Amino acid sequence: MRFHIPQMTCGHCVRTLRNAMEAAFPGAPVTIDLDRRELDVDVEAAERPRLVGAIQDAGYESVPIER
Repeated sequence: MRFHIPQMTCGHCVRTLRNAMEAAFPGAPVTIDLDRRELDVDVEAAERPRLVGAIQDAGYESVPIER
């Protein structure tokens, strides 16, 4: 699942989001592109609400990017 994270602007944001994703979805591949402000986590579609919640709990808003 891929999301645009408008407030992700620096390395600290990347670390915060990576740590949040690794805590919520241990072992799930996480790709973060700071330049594009995108977060991609390889989880099932049924996990979307939990994924969005983890992003919000980390202090960020997210906009889904459909593939």
